[in-house]
Amino acid sequence: MRVLVSAIASAAILSPAAYASVVYNYTVEDTSQKTDVGAIEYVSISYDTSDRLSFEASLGPTPSRNDVPEFGWFVVSPGPMPSAVDDQLAIFYMDFAGRDLYAYRYEGKNGQVDSGSGSYFDRDNYITTYKNVLDVDYDGLFSQRRGVTVSFNDLDVSALAPGVFGSEWTGVSFEDEIGVWLHFSSLDVFRTDGDLIEAFRPDAQSWFDTENQTTTHVSEPLGLALTGFGLAGGAIAWRRRQKRA
Repeated sequence: MRVLVSAIASAAILSPAAYASVVYNYTVEDTSQKTDVGAIEYVSISYDTSDRLSFEASLGPTPSRNDVPEFGWFVVSPGPMPSAVDDQLAIFYMDFAGRDLYAYRYEGKNGQVDSGSGSYFDRDNYITTYKNVLDVDYDGLFSQRRGVTVSFNDLDVSALAPGVFGSEWTGVSFEDEIGVWLHFSSLDVFRTDGDLIEAFRPDAQSWFDTENQTTTHVSEPLGLALTGFGLAGGAIAWRRRQKRA
C-alpha cells in the first residue's frame, strides 16, 4: 500500500495536470463577539476549488439553560464583510434538529443585517436543500448547559459555484482571503415545507463576523484530494479532543 501511494504521489509531482484542485482553509479559535448561546471556541471553513465545502464550529457552555443553540446561518466571501454584499454570495441556514442545510442567494440590502438573514423571504432566492448533512454533537444534555459542535464535510456546492448566477457571483468560494458572517441562535419559530424555509425567528444569539482574513492553501493531487481532505479533518478533530481532555 505504501508503494502504491508513493507511486501516485510521484506521478502527481511529475505531472502538473495531476493536481485536480486547491483547498483553501481558514481556522480560528476563541472567536466569539457575542456569547448569549455560548462562546464560539472554534471555527474551520475549507473550500476546495473542485466545488467542495467543509465547515466545523464549536460553542462552549451556554450561559442560560433556556438559550441552547438550535440553529445557525453563515455567509462567506472572498474577503469583504459578507453582511454588506448583495447578490454575489450564498447564505446557509443550519437546522440542528433536522440536520438539514438550506442554501439561498444572499441579499445584503446595503448592510442591513436583519434583512440579510431574512434572504429566504424571497422564494426566488432559494437554491437547494442539503438533507441530513449536518453532524450535530451536543456535549451533554440541554439541562446541563453544555456546548455543541456542528459540522459538515466535503459538501458538493457545485449548485453555488462561481459564475452560476452571474459574472460577480462567488457563492461560498474564497481563496487567499475570506470574510465570515456566522451566527448561532436559539429559536422562537422555525418552519419549512420540506425544502424551503417558511418562517424562522431567532432568539438569543452568538456570533462571529470578520473580513479580509488570510487563509492557507494546499494543492490536492488527482485521486488523493478526498483522502487527504478527510485525513486533515480527522487530525484537526483529534487535536481538539486531546486539548479538551
